[in-house]
Amino acid sequence: MTSDPDDYGLRIDANTLERTVAQRFKQFLLVTGAVLLVIGLLILIWPGHTAKAITALLAIGVLFSALANAAVALTPGLPGRARIVAALVAVLFAWAGIWALAHLGSATVGLAFVVGLFIGIAWIIDGIAALVTLGDAPSKIWAAIFGVISIVAGVILLIGPITGAAIIWLIVGITFVIMGVLQILRGLRFGNQTIKATL
Repeated sequence: MTSDPDDYGLRIDANTLERTVAQRFKQFLLVTGAVLLVIGLLILIWPGHTAKAITALLAIGVLFSALANAAVALTPGLPGRARIVAALVAVLFAWAGIWALAHLGSATVGLAFVVGLFIGIAWIIDGIAALVTLGDAPSKIWAAIFGVISIVAGVILLIGPITGAAIIWLIVGITFVIMGVLQILRGLRFGNQTIKATL
């Protein structure tokens, strides 16, 4: 005697499953699109406040790292040196996190300065690499143009890292808004087409 799979709730309706998956994916696209759009608009409308909020989140993350290192320092059976290093790191992280939260404006400017410097250096290295490997490039003209622009942009960023970081921050905001709108439109179109096809 064979039992019906449906008696155990094992039978799956392909149309229902496909419709459910499509609806879930539609929700995912709409939610991620809305999040990107909101973050992008916040960056464009309140760039300074948004940067401060992100700096505050990073500072809180540093404080959690301080707690984790403090826990390591208090772990029984750990060698003395490891405990001392973990304790020092915990104190340093705790100080940095508390200072950043207490001086949010200065911490945000400092973070922008460091980010600007790193991006500037990365662009210069990228540009030099493009020029050095010019012989292997499929299009030497475009590779040369990219290399020169990358080096010039990197130097400009090193001269004014905070201004450069602020411009990049605004570009990130614009990109997030565009990506958010496209993601929402994609979700609406994908969901409607797939659900109609399965009905």
